[in-house]
Amino acid sequence: MEKNENKVKVSEKISHGFRKRWLVNGIQLTLIIAVLVVAHYCLYLWLDSHDVPEFDITTNKIHTLSDTSKEVIRNINKEVSILVYGYPETSSIFDLLKQYTDTNNLITYRRLTDEEDLTIINEHGLSSGYYAVIMKTNDSEKVIDGSEFSVTDYTLGQTVDVTEQTLTNSLLAVVEENKPKIYFTAGHDEVNVQYLYTITYLLNNEAFEFTTLNMELTGEIPEDCDILAIISPEKDFSESDVALVKEYINKGGAIFFSMGLRSDEDAVPNLQTILEEYGVEIENGFILEYDTNAAPDTKYPFVFTPKVSPYNRITADIYTDSYLLLVESARLKFKDDTTLDTLKVEKDVLAYSSDESTFIDNLEADSVANAALTASTGRSDIAASIEKKVGTGDDEKTSKLVIIANTAFMVDQYYEAVSDSARLSYFGSNKDFVINSMSYLGNKDNYLTIRKDYATNTYKPTTTQNNIVLTIIFSVPLFILASGIIIWNYRKKRK
Repeated sequence: MEKNENKVKVSEKISHGFRKRWLVNGIQLTLIIAVLVVAHYCLYLWLDSHDVPEFDITTNKIHTLSDTSKEVIRNINKEVSILVYGYPETSSIFDLLKQYTDTNNLITYRRLTDEEDLTIINEHGLSSGYYAVIMKTNDSEKVIDGSEFSVTDYTLGQTVDVTEQTLTNSLLAVVEENKPKIYFTAGHDEVNVQYLYTITYLLNNEAFEFTTLNMELTGEIPEDCDILAIISPEKDFSESDVALVKEYINKGGAIFFSMGLRSDEDAVPNLQTILEEYGVEIENGFILEYDTNAAPDTKYPFVFTPKVSPYNRITADIYTDSYLLLVESARLKFKDDTTLDTLKVEKDVLAYSSDESTFIDNLEADSVANAALTASTGRSDIAASIEKKVGTGDDEKTSKLVIIANTAFMVDQYYEAVSDSARLSYFGSNKDFVINSMSYLGNKDNYLTIRKDYATNTYKPTTTQNNIVLTIIFSVPLFILASGIIIWNYRKKRK
């Protein structure tokens, strides 16, 4: 009996000691947790009240301003106010903008609110759900839509963040004093400017001015014309139009010219005499690209990505980071080198097809297969920049031409063989090619394209793949939970 009592006393002592030790340890643990929570909160308050430098540990430094941007920003000598609308205070765009202001104190930014900035918000037609950045100087303003901070590659399902590129280019545009004026020719069934909305919107944001010009009505090309844009006319130019353009060339004028596939009856011999001043013509027909690396879909070889020059400022960044997407492209044909020398012309090919491509010029054939029987095989030049010396001695000037044997790539239209949801102008760097060409023609020395390798793949799984993933996500945790309950019940029963 005594032994049992001793056992009870011993067990009670052990239990009491355990409870006492647990209580002491529990109090200590609670105190430790409380101290850590308070310390964490105090550290948070301190960091929030101090300007502590942030560290970008990403491989490509995607959250840090590039040295190129910093150099450009330091050279800005105007006050620039940046107004941000729609983005929450925690948005990463504010972290990036802070780096701009730290680099140059002439740049300031703030977030627009309905309570304090309703006048500005209404003036720009902003509303809930809209994201925008407004850059202002005393004499210039630029509005950046939030959608411009990313570029979607619809062929690869890839999205690229171009926030820094867009912000820096926009700063350059808003402080730019050189604002070239572009005249789009009209009266010859050219592509209507309304179908070039994306291009003209971006041109406006890059500090270009533009309007249309009907030479038959005006009888002249205005003196303030910095760039004459001729976009795929269906009707030929009159002799008087040609004379005006040639006079413009001899004054050192700059021309952007695009024309793609056209029907034979739409011949434009007068227009061709203008191109002959530069020793080039556009051969009517279309390219079929059989290089599988250049044609996204082998069923549609007339939809392809041409090779581009890595050396010319118009295409250098496209070569490095992006691509052009062309549909039914014609090709260029240059005069021989002797003739080009006589014309005082130097050319630089910007885009061309592969050696595996063919060029179809028999447009009367009843099928592509039959047309291919007489097609020429090999590289076809598609786009070029050309410089022509005009005048002599002290009066010598340089006339520039950027010519591309395609127009569809820059137009806001859908092409069924490519996509029923994305306009051709949105693919790759189609827009960039036009903007960069205009910058070159308009002598905008401070144009800049900054791209970082921070693309993120977006992938849409099939229904089966989606079901498998969902099954794994939900079934594995449920299995573990069920196993735990079964094992717990089993052990309980054994006791």
